[in-house]
Amino acid sequence: MDNHTPEIIILKDPNAVADYAANRFVYVSKEAVQNKSIKHIALSGGSTPALLFNMLTSNKYKGQIYWQNIHLWWGDERVVAPDHPESNFGLAQKLLLKKIDIPQNNIHRIKAELEPETAANQYQHEMINNISLIRNVPTFDWTILGMGDDGHTASLFNVDESFYTDKLTAVTTHPKTGQKRITLTPKTLCASKHITFMVTGEKKTKIINQILGKTIHVSNYPAGLIKSKEGITEWVIDEEAVKE
Repeated sequence: MDNHTPEIIILKDPNAVADYAANRFVYVSKEAVQNKSIKHIALSGGSTPALLFNMLTSNKYKGQIYWQNIHLWWGDERVVAPDHPESNFGLAQKLLLKKIDIPQNNIHRIKAELEPETAANQYQHEMINNISLIRNVPTFDWTILGMGDDGHTASLFNVDESFYTDKLTAVTTHPKTGQKRITLTPKTLCASKHITFMVTGEKKTKIINQILGKTIHVSNYPAGLIKSKEGITEWVIDEEAVKE
C-alpha cells in the first residue's frame, strides 16, 4: 500500500464536513456531465453519511447533481435485510434514494439478505462487470469512508492476515457484537482514485492523533492503512475530533 501523506482538512463541525462532501458530489456530477462519463461512488455505512444524505436532498444541492451519470455502491453492509433498521442501504434509501431522480440500475446494493459468502461473491462480480478495471481491480472514482471509535473503517476491524487478502470483498465479524458484515477489502478500497474519510466527534480524537499525529501508529488501525495507491486520500475532520 502507498505511503503518501494524506491531506488533512479541519472544519468547524459535522455540518461543515457534510457540506464539504456535498460540494464534492456537485463537482463529480459536473465532471461526469462534461466528460459524458459515468462516475462510480462508494458510500460509507454507519451514522457518518446521514447528515450528508440530508444535505444532498436539500434545496441547496438537489438541483445541482445529475444522478443519471452517477452509480452508487456501498463500502460495507451488515448482514440484515434491506429494510432492517441497521441496514446501510436502508438508511440511504430512506434519507437519499427515495428523494432523488436516480435510475434503479445506478444503485448497486450488497444483497445482505443472502448467505454472506454468496452476497460477497455476487457483489464482487457486479463490480467487475460494471466498473473499469486497473490491474484487474475495479477502480471507484470516489470512495467515502467513516471511522469507528476503535479505528475500524468499512467493516475492516483487525489488521491481520485477512486484512491483506487478494479478494475484492470479504465477510467479517464485528468483534464485540459477533454480527456478520460484508465489506470491500483494502485491495478494492485502495484502488479508488479519491478517498475521503469523514470523521467527527471527540470520541475519535485519540485514534485520530495516533493515525495522523506526530507519533504515528497507523499500523494498529485499519483506517490508518487505507490510502489511494495512485490518487488522493483526504481526511475531513471537525474541530471536536482534533481538539487535543
